[in-house]
Amino acid sequence: MLGFVDDETGYDYLVLTDYCDQPIHTTIDWLFAEKEAGRLVDPCEAEDHDGRRRLVLGLDRAACAARDPKAAWRFRWASAVLKDGPVTTSDDSYTAWIATRTDLICNDKGVSEAIPAASSLRRWARKLFAAQGRRGSLVSCAGRLKGQSPLPGLEDFLVTEATLYYWAAEDASFVDSGAYYIDARDRIADGNDEELKKRLASKPVRLETIRARARQLESGPATAAKTGDCRARRVFEPAGRSVPAERFLERVEMDGLELRQIVHFSDNWHVAAGKMKMINNIDTATSFWFFPSIFCGPYREDVSAIALMNVMLPPAHIEAAHIEEFPWLQEAYGTCDLIAPDNEMAITSPGSLSALTELGPDVELPDANHPDSKPLVEALNRFIKGFLESLPGTVRGPRHPKDPTRNALKEAEMTRAQLRAQIYCA
Repeated sequence: MLGFVDDETGYDYLVLTDYCDQPIHTTIDWLFAEKEAGRLVDPCEAEDHDGRRRLVLGLDRAACAARDPKAAWRFRWASAVLKDGPVTTSDDSYTAWIATRTDLICNDKGVSEAIPAASSLRRWARKLFAAQGRRGSLVSCAGRLKGQSPLPGLEDFLVTEATLYYWAAEDASFVDSGAYYIDARDRIADGNDEELKKRLASKPVRLETIRARARQLESGPATAAKTGDCRARRVFEPAGRSVPAERFLERVEMDGLELRQIVHFSDNWHVAAGKMKMINNIDTATSFWFFPSIFCGPYREDVSAIALMNVMLPPAHIEAAHIEEFPWLQEAYGTCDLIAPDNEMAITSPGSLSALTELGPDVELPDANHPDSKPLVEALNRFIKGFLESLPGTVRGPRHPKDPTRNALKEAEMTRAQLRAQIYCA
């Protein structure tokens, strides 16, 4: 026999009535009988609740938590207000009362939760009082449940069929899947099944709806089946794959970077030299950044050789007295076991690979479809760009808000030597 239990204590819910001296165990049959006799009424039936609120007003504790995890938090504070809350309804009185109720900060599991604002708590208490203490009055009705479609059943089915057609057909585009949906919908509209016609919406869905549904089903196996393994690996394999390196100079990552700053040649020659470039090397095990090679003009073999020499030997601008003052610098340079350069042939030409191998380090060329195979040096490049972003003469990217009156070439005032000094300060 179905009955009712107290949501707080878990015991059977007992009711005292005028026509019985003993407490009555509440059951479904008793509920229907009392309702039919007119002795049991719903005090909230006459209230003007919208459709969404009616669906959640009678939910119990578990159902409220499943629908809105914060409902229990609101109910704990609002019920305490109705029990022994502040006398006045001003924000100051509610704020003072909240400061005294430190026992309500932790939930049933002992986890600390946020303290509500006075205006929010006053609104929750008013809702809970109007709903006669029902938990569902504090459940958020915004949006839909996870996985719930706003489309009618038949329209939702047709959109799903069009989405599956997009992923199943090798050369199908979103426009093709939209045409598949329209064709299936027209066949139903022109058919003889009147019941199916009634289940169609007044107008077809937009192409963007089918596109969004297809993106929800996007996965590695689906992308590999449609566009090939290469595309699937580029999209779904994790970025910044870790490469094992346990000691210094075991593996060095090398990459080029084009700076965004336009600079002058020198203090005596105020002619724009264009944007400078640099070649960075970073140790994989320790993230030690070797002195880069900073230059103007295109990438070429001689500047790559300077960058590699900065890995093997201290740079030329470091004086011998400085090395004597910091002896550890002598151990910060040497021949690495393996170098991972960029695939750009202007940085590492095919002819230089054999020379590097003869010099000592092995060469590990990254995968053509994985620009993130050198995560440390790529992160270093992003840091340098952000560090120099505010300098005068910076050329803004396409995503930056543009000022049509701004001219980066006219703003340029730094020289090549000054930009190098800024990079060394990074």
